Amino acid sequence: MNVGGISGNNGFYYQSKVSNNNVGKSFNEAINGAAGSQTPHLILHKSAEGDAEKTLGSWASARTGQSVSVCQPEDFDPANPVYKIKIWDKYDNLVEEREVDINSIDPQSADSYDMYALSVYGEKSGKNPSAVGSFIFMQSERESQQISQNGSYSFDTIENWMDILKDIIKQQYDVGNMDGYLKFKGYYEFLEGSK
Repeated sequence: MNVGGISGNNGFYYQSKVSNNNVGKSFNEAINGAAGSQTPHLILHKSAEGDAEKTLGSWASARTGQSVSVCQPEDFDPANPVYKIKIWDKYDNLVEEREVDINSIDPQSADSYDMYALSVYGEKSGKNPSAVGSFIFMQSERESQQISQNGSYSFDTIENWMDILKDIIKQQYDVGNMDGYLKFKGYYEFLEGSK
């Protein structure tokens, strides 16, 4: 299983370094302390041995405590890729389970969950080896931006991810980060080809 990342890790790092209250604590104690009262714990879900479906990726937000897993069903057809998305709330309650046809996801009008599934597909199929990392970065940036502007963010908000990604590509180019520029440009080209 691929663990793509933990959304909001920049905030965790900043809080743990600035407050300096994590000295002598285990990783779990430190991350739970940094996430604060709004996130009791972070859980990345995976399939159990013998399950019919296989978990391909899990992602959790340190800001909200929500987690999502993308699973490949037993009857998976690579010619018509359909994944299952499972979403848990911050209290580890399964709140939604749905199938998503990868070929029907439009990056110009998709929520975070579908985009994560598309990105997992990009990596697993070999079409974009850094798709999950690129998405996690892009989603975390968008989440931070929305929280600072509106005070909240919902992962099921429909976004135009292509426009968000264009801004990130431009930022990477403007600061002279050619590795980042090429990574996100490759992700953009993968998404453009998926439409």
